[in-house]
Amino acid sequence: MSEWLYFDYIRTDRRYPFELRPDLPKHSDYRTVFAHAKKLLSSGYDFVFCVVDVDTIVAQNKQEEFINACHSLDGKLIPITSNPCIEFWFLLYLWERPLRKYYATYADLLPALRKYYPDYDKSRDYMQGKQFFRKLESTGNINRAMENSEKILKGDLNPSNFANRSFSEVSTLLKSLEMCSKCGFKAKCDDCVNKLDTIFQQPKTRR
Repeated sequence: MSEWLYFDYIRTDRRYPFELRPDLPKHSDYRTVFAHAKKLLSSGYDFVFCVVDVDTIVAQNKQEEFINACHSLDGKLIPITSNPCIEFWFLLYLWERPLRKYYATYADLLPALRKYYPDYDKSRDYMQGKQFFRKLESTGNINRAMENSEKILKGDLNPSNFANRSFSEVSTLLKSLEMCSKCGFKAKCDDCVNKLDTIFQQPKTRR
């Protein structure tokens, strides 16, 4: 729900030409996400970003299974991950500099976020009723979030050590959306997609 509402806000606020699918996901495990993404690609989409939290994958000790699944994806299906969850991305709006602090779960991270938003709640009513994302952008700074995120991602973070690191690749997705918006989807999408470097699907692993 948090991811869906955030990207819906970004889509409408920036007028980005992308679609959110499914409309409201009932199952958020990565297998379901990837299976749905494959159907979208086969129906004619240019490419699909698959937004996935990896905390459950780590808790279930399924890291290797997930890595293999990412490497087997078509190059136009791009996994965008956060550990433990998208709320880490929200923290990056608020921190003056990136902190190499590890949160294993949403519950571990929640006290840090509630220092800024004491009544934060992972629900539609809270995020829409209190216009959380507009408040986040007014009290935080998305450019700072991008910089904080990229500093973490450009460190020694890789598939072999992601399980004990907190990070978010939302910055990679937003950077891509901005490029798409500027070109109006007039460029050859494959050229841009093949240059994307994500934790679990670097250009060399793309097909």
